[in-house]
Amino acid sequence: MAGEPGPITDTPVLELDLGQLRTVLLDSGQPTLTFSEVVDATSVELHVEIKDPGAVATLAELVLSRPADAAGIRFTSFQTEALSLRRQHALSVPRGLIVSRYADTQQHEGGLDGILEAVGASTFYSGFEGLTSQEVERLHQAGYEVHVWPLRSLSDVEQAVS
Repeated sequence: MAGEPGPITDTPVLELDLGQLRTVLLDSGQPTLTFSEVVDATSVELHVEIKDPGAVATLAELVLSRPADAAGIRFTSFQTEALSLRRQHALSVPRGLIVSRYADTQQHEGGLDGILEAVGASTFYSGFEGLTSQEVERLHQAGYEVHVWPLRSLSDVEQAVS
């Protein structure tokens, strides 16, 4: 989250240049980082959620220019368009589909299996609602990773592992 409210933090990010973004301190007191700086600063796998399909080509170019780091990055999105574009621009970078509720997958032609295949996702992120342990097992057997969210409490964690 961005720190103190002010003229820049109240301005939509698309209207700011990199110099202006650098002046915004996060709640941690640290400045806003570029994606390259984030990748440089970590050795853990990064799950990068794509919010705007328009950013896919530029982000793919950046990731593919760093092949040693690409293996540690997984792109995720609620937007199938963003994941499809990601598949076109960076086939080797793993993708994950995010849905709020398991039932949301039925809105897609071919249901969950159809959409996971269409976007080339290897991971499925779903809210708890409607997701059964039998479906998780089926997806695991089909070779998909499955993650549930949110995990905000001990009862959420207990539900996730049961």
